[in-house]
Amino acid sequence: LAVGHLNILSVAFAAILIGIGIDFSIHYVSHYLNYRARGIPSGKALIETATYVGPGVVTGAVTTALAFFTAAFTEFVGIVELGIIAGGGILLCLVVTVVTLPAMIHLADRKSTVRPVNDILHVSDWLLPAKYFPKATMAAAVVATVIIAWGLKDLHYDHNLLNLQRHHLESVAI
Repeated sequence: LAVGHLNILSVAFAAILIGIGIDFSIHYVSHYLNYRARGIPSGKALIETATYVGPGVVTGAVTTALAFFTAAFTEFVGIVELGIIAGGGILLCLVVTVVTLPAMIHLADRKSTVRPVNDILHVSDWLLPAKYFPKATMAAAVVATVIIAWGLKDLHYDHNLLNLQRHHLESVAI
């Protein structure tokens, strides 16, 4: 609606936008479930969640949207459109997270008095090697970065989107 059309870049960016935008809701629901597991009623758990998580979610979404909106200052029209679509999409995800999601959670969970303890994915155990072996972890990260960066020498940018297609197609033939 903002730019009036979509191109290959903006359509492909929709998947990235969904991946980034859903993080706000995941963070919100995770904290809500944590409060409910402690026996706090739904309404109070939503208030606590909004108080504790809300400022961080809003700050994260607004700064992410602003970062995408800066793409509007480039000269490449595809990137300008991508920045407007992505920045606006992040703000829409924020509105859904702080307005719609709490209402939906309350409607679905208001009658439940006891919430079973949910086994939320605990990633802290994954980080134990970094805690106990910080120098080895840093060395492994540096080695991985160097290996990945080695491929930069072969990286090039082709702005012609027709080169993404097979050259023998009728729609690509010049």
